[in-house]
Amino acid sequence: MIMATKLQEKQGELEAKAKALHEIFEKYPDMNMPEDVAKSIKPMNDELTDLGKEVDSLKALEQISRNAQQILEDGGSRQPSSMSWQKGQNQAGEREVKSLGDRIVESKAFKEYQKGSGQGPADEIEAKELFERKTVFDSSTGFAPQAVRTGVVVDYALQRPMVTDLIPVGETNQNAIVYMEETTSTNNAAETAEKSDSPESALAFTQKDSSVRDIRTYLPVTEIALEDAPGMASIINNRLGLFIRMRRETQIISGDGNAPNLRGLMNIVGKQTQAKGADPTPDAFYKAMTLVMTGSYLDPSGIVIHPSDWEPIRLLRTNDGVYIWGSPSEAGPERMWGLPVIKTTAMTQNTGLVAAFDTAMQLFFKKMINIQISNSHSDYFIKGQLAVRANERVALVVYRPAAICTVTGI
Repeated sequence: MIMATKLQEKQGELEAKAKALHEIFEKYPDMNMPEDVAKSIKPMNDELTDLGKEVDSLKALEQISRNAQQILEDGGSRQPSSMSWQKGQNQAGEREVKSLGDRIVESKAFKEYQKGSGQGPADEIEAKELFERKTVFDSSTGFAPQAVRTGVVVDYALQRPMVTDLIPVGETNQNAIVYMEETTSTNNAAETAEKSDSPESALAFTQKDSSVRDIRTYLPVTEIALEDAPGMASIINNRLGLFIRMRRETQIISGDGNAPNLRGLMNIVGKQTQAKGADPTPDAFYKAMTLVMTGSYLDPSGIVIHPSDWEPIRLLRTNDGVYIWGSPSEAGPERMWGLPVIKTTAMTQNTGLVAAFDTAMQLFFKKMINIQISNSHSDYFIKGQLAVRANERVALVVYRPAAICTVTGI
């Protein structure tokens, strides 16, 4: 009796939780649900799975209890062969469901098949039970417990700040940007006596050009995936856009300038260098900032560093163990000496970069990120596949190379 009561209790819990989960999907049929609701779905589904297993076990125990009671009532005269766990049934009193493969092998048509003749007696295989839910499930006789997909996809991949965020952006309709790069800047301004010669300063500019480069990628996808998966098209577009931006970041930092590459900041002729040496890393970056200010007369506006090189900076502590950049319970400032810090794996490890991003350089777009879809690639048309392609055309211009300073040996 106690077992029956517990079974009823667990069944009630199972039904209540199933109803609650169902109501969520009814309320948000397009899966456009708040983040906290989406995060609650998996735990709810896990609870349903566990409760289902518990209910199944209680049912099996209840049936065994009934069988034992029946034996006692029969005075022990009942033989196993006449009990409920006969061939074709399990010891919980449920009829075992054979798989479709077992049914084919044991069928009359298979057993009496005449090899080589292509003939055999006709036979019907009843497969209805294969699709009926039974109390006991296993991998060969039934379906695995349902795993409800949350529908939450991180389509923007939580885009982090990028180097591009520091650089002014412009547009162009040319294949290359022609500009004047300041190569010499000598300031000899001074107080001068009456009728004396004025001190001569020097400025020199060199005409340079930066070719527009094409950055692209594509993703093969089936027509069915785009038609049947809600929001899949926008997810693909956003992800491809992110892939393009990540590659652009690598080119802005370390492109070698040889077609079809951009010339990145690390390969600009005329940039300055500050070695870390025995200095603490923050001190080396401050000295690089000073070089930018004194060498280009521009204020630095940002720092670029590899995440592995930022780690020891973030973990810097005083002698008594106090974290300089803030408690571990806090996110901590993503800044150094007042400048925003861009952490990116596109940066060469053990080397940092300080620059006047906002005044000494510019990024020109001939074409912003563009998405195209076509089935004309290869045999995609007959396969029902599509090629989703993303590309952009961009050029990087550095007007004053001395406004860039690398920090080496960090």
